[in-house]
Amino acid sequence: MQYQLLILNFKDKKTEYFVKKYLVETLGFEASKAQSLLTKLPVVIWEAETREQLTELSNQLTEFGATTQINQPGTKFCTVHIERPTIAFCLKCNTAICGKCQQEHNDVCSNCVQKKHSRRRWTRYRQAFSFGILLIVLVIAARVYYRDQRKLDWDRTYTVALVQVVNGNNKDTSRALSAQGKELIQQSLEKWFESEAKRVYQSDIKPFRFELLGPVFNEQPPPVLPTDEDSFWTKYKQTSAFISYFSDQLTQTGTQTDQFDIKLYLYIYPPDKSLGYDKQHSVGTTRGRFGVVFLPIGKQSAGRTTCLIAHEILHTVGATDKYDDNHLTIFPDGYFAPDKRYPQEFAEIMALAIPTANGKEKDAESLDISRIGEKTVLEIGWKKPTK
Repeated sequence: MQYQLLILNFKDKKTEYFVKKYLVETLGFEASKAQSLLTKLPVVIWEAETREQLTELSNQLTEFGATTQINQPGTKFCTVHIERPTIAFCLKCNTAICGKCQQEHNDVCSNCVQKKHSRRRWTRYRQAFSFGILLIVLVIAARVYYRDQRKLDWDRTYTVALVQVVNGNNKDTSRALSAQGKELIQQSLEKWFESEAKRVYQSDIKPFRFELLGPVFNEQPPPVLPTDEDSFWTKYKQTSAFISYFSDQLTQTGTQTDQFDIKLYLYIYPPDKSLGYDKQHSVGTTRGRFGVVFLPIGKQSAGRTTCLIAHEILHTVGATDKYDDNHLTIFPDGYFAPDKRYPQEFAEIMALAIPTANGKEKDAESLDISRIGEKTVLEIGWKKPTK
């Protein structure tokens, strides 16, 4: 156990200079160490086994103008306020503390207080970081939502890529659409949309221009879309995989994907694999103006195919289905002429059926008997709602 000589403070800068000089020239301190010691007071500058050794040093420093203190061995002094004896123990870590710590920090030592403040500070940093990430996600989500939900201006002709994706290898060329079939689909769709726009607008505008691409052959079937019962994470993963699968097919055609406003994929599969596609329904979404139409080879008429394509195209620009869970047309939105309920003369394209009697209807097998109803016209922005 040794006595400790402490310097508590200086009278002025001159005192500090002479004390530092004394430490270096008389006590043999290195100049840098002496400067470091005197930077933060109070500080222990010397220890000795007898009090007499330290008393002489203390007197000399006092003459320079320094305030000193000799700590008695056997007495426990505070680790923070080294000039103060301990009188209690920290409630957190049981460290001995002085009266000043006890009064300032409510019986808690300075180290525990500092740790608490550090934890609070890091908690604030984490909260601020999390809030920043959340804000960025919300801004991105808002921009994506606005972009996807924004109605088209219809001030120009929008380009639509119809990409053939054939379930099979490149030897199954008979499964792909023939040149005549491609031309028929393209002309039928462009003519029908132009006719419907003219009926609504009373002007000659061409809403869409179609370009048939492919075929791309792929023996690997597309991922199955999630169901309503699946978790959010499962829905996200399966939907992302589904979209990525078809986006890769467009890339294989060697076409620049950004040159099209809408991308619709015609997935062609043989009838003997229809059981594997019972849960795969044609889809269309405003998210990225993306859609997929599932087509069984030879089992579906060309007219029905063009109706399905037109139906999904309208989904990508904001139209909603006009049939219920039982695939029966919803009244009045799914009726082209709701004032005359039965029988209907035309099928509303988003219902894909013509109601003929209560609970009875027939599928729309041609665009010639299909029309865009009033509700769909408003949804896609061809008309503005009346106040």
